[in-house]
Amino acid sequence: MRAFAKWRGVSQRFRTIDALDCALVSFYEEEFKRGKSAGQPNSALAGFELLFPDTKGFFPTATKTSKDFTRISPPESNEGIPAFLVGHLIHDECIEGRYEIAEIAATLFDTLIRSHELQKITTEAYVATDPTEGVQSLGLISFPHDPTKNLATKSRVAQHIRITSKGLQQLLSSKKTQALAEKRLTLFSTTMAQFRYRLNLFLTRYNADHFKIGIHSFRHAGAAYLDMNNVPRQTIKDIGRWGADESMHVYLAQVGRLYNKVQEAFPHDLRAQGNKYFVSRYELIRKFRATRV
Repeated sequence: MRAFAKWRGVSQRFRTIDALDCALVSFYEEEFKRGKSAGQPNSALAGFELLFPDTKGFFPTATKTSKDFTRISPPESNEGIPAFLVGHLIHDECIEGRYEIAEIAATLFDTLIRSHELQKITTEAYVATDPTEGVQSLGLISFPHDPTKNLATKSRVAQHIRITSKGLQQLLSSKKTQALAEKRLTLFSTTMAQFRYRLNLFLTRYNADHFKIGIHSFRHAGAAYLDMNNVPRQTIKDIGRWGADESMHVYLAQVGRLYNKVQEAFPHDLRAQGNKYFVSRYELIRKFRATRV
């Protein structure tokens, strides 16, 4: 609440609950545009509800804004992992024979999928499609709503991830065939804890462990990469499954800034080589898998 009071002015008084509700919304918007998380506005809202218990539920607009901004706001603990670093990660893991780590990295970046969702991709959830049949994608990952899991939007409807990359379609189809042969339910057997461990080792090896890069960084960076390559924002919105247009625009501006911050910290030669690996990432994975003894 102190941050809110400092922002608004300690002497400011509000004549009505509605006026305070609007002021809290403005505080959320200002903090978000400054690249901050929703932490302080959330604390202010909770503080008012705790200080005046009878007013709980009287801030409908601020409460909705809180949920929206908390959901889309890139956590301060996560910066984007640029495409060239993803390329190096895929290349290095393939060299070490850890192909599924490379496959997960490519899938996270290209689908903007969340980590808990990736582990829920079952053999039934992924279906390859034929674009000649009028389908606007090469594959589809579907998540039916499960009220006990965070697998779908709060509107309680199913979510669909459309696969538009031929390389990714081939990768996922191959994973499905492998899972069925091994009688596994899910496409990926590697856990997120195992992936995070390999990611941390990679970041240390490239002197990038001082950046706040985590698994969710792939979603941030993937969105920023699409935006910087002039992919229509409506398409990005559909891929990332975001709701409000305005909030997504602010989100993209923020993740783009963080993406560039990390990218500019590395020498040109390293970035150039990593970008080559990234562009040929699926071919790279197939090549190394084919040479496996």
